[in-house]
Amino acid sequence: MLSLASQIEAAASSPPIDAGERRALYDAAKKLLNVTEDPFDTIYRVNNSPMILTFSHIACELGIFTSLANSTVPVTTTILAQSSKADPLLLSMLITFAFNDVEHILYSLRHTNPDLKAVFFDS
Repeated sequence: MLSLASQIEAAASSPPIDAGERRALYDAAKKLLNVTEDPFDTIYRVNNSPMILTFSHIACELGIFTSLANSTVPVTTTILAQSSKADPLLLSMLITFAFNDVEHILYSLRHTNPDLKAVFFDS
C-alpha cells in the first residue's frame, strides 16, 4: 500500500497533461476516496455541505474569487476585506470555516493560475 500512496503522491505533484488521462485519474481517485473515507468524515462533509456552499456563494458575491484569481501577489484577508468592503473579522471567519483545507485551496489556485505563487490569509 505504501507503493500505491507514493504513486498517488507522484501523480498529484505532476498530473497528466492529456484530458482523458486526467479524467481517468480523477474517476479512480474519486472511487478510492469513497471507499477509504472514514464514516465520521463522510457525515461531517455531508452535514457541512450546505454551509460551505452558502459561504462559497457569499465569497462569489463579494468578488473574493475574482480578486484571488486576478492577483499576482500574496493576498491577505485585510486586503480582500478592503476590496470587497466586507468586515475583516467576518471575512477571516468565513474563509477559515468555508475553506479549512487551505492546502487544497492553495493547490487549486496554483494550478488554475500559474502566476499566483502564494496566497496568505491573516486574521
